[in-house]
Amino acid sequence: MHHYNAGLKRMAKLCDIEEKLISYVSRHSFATHALLKNVPLTAISSMLGHSKFNTTQKYLKS
Repeated sequence: MHHYNAGLKRMAKLCDIEEKLISYVSRHSFATHALLKNVPLTAISSMLGHSKFNTTQKYLKS
């Protein structure tokens, strides 16, 4: 996870993004955009690797 977050930090710097990017932000953004594109919650849950559907529902509410 460290390498992933380090890569996000480098990308943010290259793109002049001031917000702190971490894996949670990228995963949450992906899930939110997928939901806005009418991707079924069950598919989003599977793509995020959540073992419980409730986890995805809580994740998207935060």
